[in-house]
Amino acid sequence: MDVKKVEFHSHLAIGDSLMMTCAIRDLKNAYPERYLIKVNTTAQHVWDNNPYLSDFDDPDMVVKIGPKKATQASQTSGLHYANGFRVSIEDNLNITIPQGHIKPDLHLSEEEKKDRWIEGRYWIIVAGGKQDFGTKVWPPQCWQEVINALPDVTFVQVGESKHNHPEFKNPNVINLIGKTEHPDTGIRNLFKLFYHCEGSMGLVSMQMHLAAAFDKACVVVAGAREPASYEQYNHHRYLHNQGAMRCKNDCENCRNMVVENKKRSCNINTDFSRYYNNKELCLSYDPIDPSKLYVRACWKSLTEYCTNLVEYTKENKYPKCILMIRPIDVIRAFNTYYEGGALPPLKEAAKLNRPSPQPSLEEPYPVPTDKPIFKMVCNAHAFIGGERSTTWIMRNMIEAGYHVQLVPTKGVCDEFKRNIEGVEITNRVTDPCDIFMIYANDMSFGFDKEQYNIMEKVKADRKILMLNYKLGAAGKAAWTTTFDLYGFLCSQMRDEFIKRVPLATCFVLPPAVDIEPFLKENIKYNQTLHLVRHSSQGDSKHPQDTGVMIELIREVCPSSVFSFMPAPSFLSNYPKVHKFAVNAIPVVEFLKRGSCFWYRLPENYSDQGPRTIVEAMAIGLPVIADNRWGAKDRVTPETGWLCNTAEEYINVISELYPTILTLKGQAAKEHARKHFDPHNWIKTIIGN
Repeated sequence: MDVKKVEFHSHLAIGDSLMMTCAIRDLKNAYPERYLIKVNTTAQHVWDNNPYLSDFDDPDMVVKIGPKKATQASQTSGLHYANGFRVSIEDNLNITIPQGHIKPDLHLSEEEKKDRWIEGRYWIIVAGGKQDFGTKVWPPQCWQEVINALPDVTFVQVGESKHNHPEFKNPNVINLIGKTEHPDTGIRNLFKLFYHCEGSMGLVSMQMHLAAAFDKACVVVAGAREPASYEQYNHHRYLHNQGAMRCKNDCENCRNMVVENKKRSCNINTDFSRYYNNKELCLSYDPIDPSKLYVRACWKSLTEYCTNLVEYTKENKYPKCILMIRPIDVIRAFNTYYEGGALPPLKEAAKLNRPSPQPSLEEPYPVPTDKPIFKMVCNAHAFIGGERSTTWIMRNMIEAGYHVQLVPTKGVCDEFKRNIEGVEITNRVTDPCDIFMIYANDMSFGFDKEQYNIMEKVKADRKILMLNYKLGAAGKAAWTTTFDLYGFLCSQMRDEFIKRVPLATCFVLPPAVDIEPFLKENIKYNQTLHLVRHSSQGDSKHPQDTGVMIELIREVCPSSVFSFMPAPSFLSNYPKVHKFAVNAIPVVEFLKRGSCFWYRLPENYSDQGPRTIVEAMAIGLPVIADNRWGAKDRVTPETGWLCNTAEEYINVISELYPTILTLKGQAAKEHARKHFDPHNWIKTIIGN
């Protein structure tokens, strides 16, 4: 059979190009030898790395395709949108193509898979929409309530700059609106964001199809537009109200009149209004007659065409079908992924709450104290590594004779409060103080946002910016270049910052950890090799090949035991691999189980501390870790091993015997006693 060179053309929206990839995959899988395929679409970079395409100059056929036929039949066919272009190709080529996976077929290179814009766990949010699709929009206030209810989740907001997008000022929102529009790199950067995300939420739009392409969780606020069977993916929480609505265009008389007038039923607009308002033409409509309910969707695009608008504010009306979906519904849908176990647990289940007060711009008021004032700006809505360090610093600044004020970025969780007795909680950033300190955590990503311009008004004798996580916009936003002192947990991040602010005065200290409880304990080195791993960020800090590494370690050390707190969710069950939930037992008790601390990270993960290495060394565990970031500043040849490759890990572990574990473990404890004294923080902050 002759090979035909076919060039398919489609110049619809980018989202349609995504769905066209399904059809090209199915065609090539069905007829691998019959067709050579080339495409010409709106966004050609959608097709980068696609294995089903060929390069040729003179096609035998140029075929225009689109999802029109499948879309018009979507009320009755039961086909998903992923079949729209397949049906079109079948009609144009007069062939039958078996249906493949119901999701876009996108291909990332190995380099793209390694390239992370955002470290750690995050969700993508698309809260805006096109101006010409007014019925596909949810009130910004509703999105805001969802974000407020999820303070422990990092949201990455994406979308085209020309569309309407609400602005969220929460510090856990990273605004990348318009950052994925470059004609050469934009769409591929967007793909990478979705590839590495935990999930996404938004309306019926390209975001849900991208989430499906990479098998990600997704919460969709759908209302009652397109038929659910045409748009919904099985593993998505698709919130719709089809079958619940009683809209005026359900009137049989009106629909017939539109058909007779050769108008498409999905385009009923001002013509419909004419029919409905004419009593002679519209006699059968009864808004409360249950026999006339129709399980049907609505294809209206413009808000003014909707016949069931509800006033949400004095200025804005929205389709009733979408207002019936409430923030709590989205939050519950989000939580199902964690409650059901599809995603590793968050610190706590999300709940609906209101935003905490923003920092005040009012005139200063006198503080009723004759002590010098230390003001700390930091996250306080959780109580993990960075938060533990800030509470220790504040308590010990009180011991040093300071009146301590906390300015939280949002709410203060109960566990945080229990650890800051004697600290004044305030939202007054600009009141005068003696020492002003920002412990940035993930705040640094928003330093260039308008809300942080208030920092220009800070009045303090000494200002300290602690960049313990990422640089973000530090050193780029003008106000961040005026501090007296810049702190880091590792020299590698300090060196990166100095490239931005060459004259900055910097310090590097290990995390502020109270190591006394760990120094008091002892390790049993003569037991079977027991590798322990404790971390606070869930899956994001575990390489995907952890299971493979366990098997390789078992080959060189068959009796080895492993303990994780917590274990990565993707780790299969192995004999002698113990999995503990987050904080299931005290950290001291967990570390005492082991004879060596194992801290291997994903290749592109940067970890400045880490706090857990400080604790492990203080208790007397030798450490084997990556030769980079914070571990490189903590672990010495006398106290452990720094490895560059998986092979180096295996080689080191193959020679771990009680004698070497004892020697390096005791050296680790002594090193921690000498170099990890957290009181060095107080001396540095005060300037002694």
